[in-house]
Amino acid sequence: MKSRIPNISLTLYCLLLFAILIAPKTTKAQEWSEPITIFQGTSTSRDVDITIDNNNHIHVVWEYKVGDNFWKILYSKSTDQGETWSEPYDIVKNPALWMCNPKIVTGPDNKLYVTYDYNTNSQVAALIHMQIFDGETWSEPVLVSENVGIFIHSNLIMDKSGILHIFWHNFQERRLRYRTYSNGSFSPISNPYPNNNSVTICCIQLSEQNNIHMTAYETTQSTTYMTYLKKVDNDWTNPDSVCKPFWASMSMAIGKSNEPHIVWVSRTNYIDTTYYTTQINDQWQTSILTPKYSTEHSMIIEKNGTVHIVQSEKTETGHNQMHYVLKNGTWTSQIIEFEEKGFNDHKLIAKDTSLYLIFLHYPLLYYKESRVSIRKLKIENQNSIEQTAKLNDFHLRVFPNPSTISQGIKIETKSTSAVQVQIYNISGFLVFKTTVHPSQNTIEWNKETSNYKKVPPGIYLVKAVSDKQMKTETIVITE
Repeated sequence: MKSRIPNISLTLYCLLLFAILIAPKTTKAQEWSEPITIFQGTSTSRDVDITIDNNNHIHVVWEYKVGDNFWKILYSKSTDQGETWSEPYDIVKNPALWMCNPKIVTGPDNKLYVTYDYNTNSQVAALIHMQIFDGETWSEPVLVSENVGIFIHSNLIMDKSGILHIFWHNFQERRLRYRTYSNGSFSPISNPYPNNNSVTICCIQLSEQNNIHMTAYETTQSTTYMTYLKKVDNDWTNPDSVCKPFWASMSMAIGKSNEPHIVWVSRTNYIDTTYYTTQINDQWQTSILTPKYSTEHSMIIEKNGTVHIVQSEKTETGHNQMHYVLKNGTWTSQIIEFEEKGFNDHKLIAKDTSLYLIFLHYPLLYYKESRVSIRKLKIENQNSIEQTAKLNDFHLRVFPNPSTISQGIKIETKSTSAVQVQIYNISGFLVFKTTVHPSQNTIEWNKETSNYKKVPPGIYLVKAVSDKQMKTETIVITE
């Protein structure tokens, strides 16, 4: 009888085979700098955003809690590639209200444009405001949204023609709103989404071809979908369903051939899985990035097509700040840092030979005394990552693969330090874990769970972690 994998549809099986081909395999870790503190307050910071101007100056904005329902918008800049930072400046000069969700972009004239939610906890007049910095002074706030309503979550894109595109959310109607700003004037307000379904927060990116790409969360009959559309020649395409159901957290970047790349999290039967999706020949190609829940994603793509994803992954004792790289069809990954209280608001941005990561973390109490920090990673001419890490490398080999249910599987690590080995099933459940010591190098898994129960045939993911490096192999068990 031919070996087969039972109860897996042809579509799912093809998806899993694709996952096998590009499952993350860590070789050598990239050398991120130690975090540089931009701001350490005595209260909570949130919603960090970053831009780099034409003089290579880095500009950062975030919201900072002063009291109950009282948050300020703070701004800081660095003129030396993130090594030192100016004292935080209160943009709005707000005496009592709640300002949040700042977004910042640079114009071709090197002016800074910042939008934010004004009076965000109001039940009748939460508005979108904008302020412009000409290099010396900040303008007075300008109203972007309508005068009356609850408008939140603005998003900005500056296109290659110097036109500012502004998006926000009409909370009462569950609709997106959109207008442009150029030469000191606003366009009329419109709805970029072409149907009447409930649509919420979106992610906006600009391609090298000057097209705007959007992902949106559309809800129909209590199910949330992630959809994708783009603006080409002033017209929005029809929304294309990327996934369903969508659960939480996502990021998008645009590749060198104008194709979208998306990382997102889905929940099925209370099991969370992180997926990576790209569009090839108008078809969505999806694979599992990691069989677990992750948050705070940020994605960026170099000019040569190398994909970078940074996200926070929960462990049994805290959170890992993870960095995934897809280059030449192969995933690599590393743990940048571990922290008990976690990481928030990851934002990646590249300039010349540096990749910058800005984020929030909480070295003391969760959501108390949060710290705004930045890291740097050297890249060469936006084409390749410099391999400078000094961590001990290790090897992972799983054989035979595929394997029948009656065969034992050998897991070979060849590491100079202890390796934590974990095996997950296709639903994301951890079925087996052990520690491989340097004196062992090879162990045999008899296809049993940690509770000594035989596992069924199917697709499994072997994850090995040593020091701050991680490698994975996908294995197929047949009857």
